[in-house]
Amino acid sequence: MAETTDGSTTGGRTALKVVTIVWLAGTGIHLLIWLIMCFATLSLHSPFFIWPLIGGAVIVVPWYLATRNRSTERIARG
Repeated sequence: MAETTDGSTTGGRTALKVVTIVWLAGTGIHLLIWLIMCFATLSLHSPFFIWPLIGGAVIVVPWYLATRNRSTERIARG
């Protein structure tokens, strides 16, 4: 992994971006399938796209909160 001069890794932020993109793309696909099912049957089905939305948020949000201040700490340290 790439390391900065203070020894912290920058690969964590890149991995977070990749995981976030995959999570949002997967949720979008689930939402699209749900909308197609609703329009095809002209009825409202249970919104199963919520499960990957919640599951991904449980992983991505704490990860983001844990890493968001690292870049400002590095800038402050010089």
